[in-house]
Amino acid sequence: MGRDPNHSSTASSSEHKHHKNVFLKSLKPGDMLHIDRGWYYHCGIYVGADNIVHLSGVNGSMESGLYHLPTLSGAVFNKGIVRLDNVWDVAGVMDVVKINVKDGQLLPLEPSEIVNRSLSKVGEGGYNLLYKNCEHFASWCRYDTEESDQTYEFVIKG
Repeated sequence: MGRDPNHSSTASSSEHKHHKNVFLKSLKPGDMLHIDRGWYYHCGIYVGADNIVHLSGVNGSMESGLYHLPTLSGAVFNKGIVRLDNVWDVAGVMDVVKINVKDGQLLPLEPSEIVNRSLSKVGEGGYNLLYKNCEHFASWCRYDTEESDQTYEFVIKG
């Protein structure tokens, strides 16, 4: 969101806050969210009350998006943990979008089941860039299948 020189920072801040509130009101528990991180996006499940459940790094700033150095091997490392956080604490200044695009290809579970699945994994550790990343986790919660379009694009299309 660019700055308008004709508006004060208070007005900009107020407009930004309004935009965030409108966005949150458009969400339903069980929606899959993508947070733009520049060269990749971070995924999670919206569970209501402005909160997201997501597989996140255990070290580093969430706003930076640089949680850890990911592994490309087949091993799963304890560098990630499923967390329950405020959407805006995770997003920082980055864009957030609802992304239920696979609903046309895969049948989503019932919203309550999606939320319950995500919450049941809070505190669980383990991460692998190719086999167990945040998108795999969110896809499993919503569609009962661990898929990552980002991984597919990276591995298959290079």
